[in-house]
Amino acid sequence: MEKKKILFITQEIFPFSPKTEISSTARRLPQVIQEAGKEIRVFTPRLDLLMSVGINYMKLLDFLA
Repeated sequence: MEKKKILFITQEIFPFSPKTEISSTARRLPQVIQEAGKEIRVFTPRLDLLMSVGINYMKLLDFLA
């Protein structure tokens, strides 16, 4: 049986944004769902923030594909 695929979209996620209740939850929730056997992809529209901390967003997009 093929794993269910879930796209998780969040505006902020720790450690790429300041640690808040939302960013921490956005970090933990996909991991818990993945451990339950689902296939998870996380998308954040804040690519400018990712680029500012030195993450190659093209590699990130390749990973999400």
